[in-house]
Amino acid sequence: LGAVHFMKDQTSEAIAAFEKSLAIRPNYAAASNLGTLLYFIGEFQRSADSFRQALTLEKGSYQVWGNLAAALDR
Repeated sequence: LGAVHFMKDQTSEAIAAFEKSLAIRPNYAAASNLGTLLYFIGEFQRSADSFRQALTLEKGSYQVWGNLAAALDR
């Protein structure tokens, strides 16, 4: 659901959906997607926090490591 809102440019709804998903059960996809969304709206610290959460769930994701580096570089 978060991805649908994201693609429809419904930022606040997308953030709420990803956060609800993470509250129900921490999962890599929601954490990574939330990090990406937060990055695009300029919330770099929150973005980095979401990427860190994604990496606790899947440490080998080179894409998320790169996304984390980009968020920290801002």
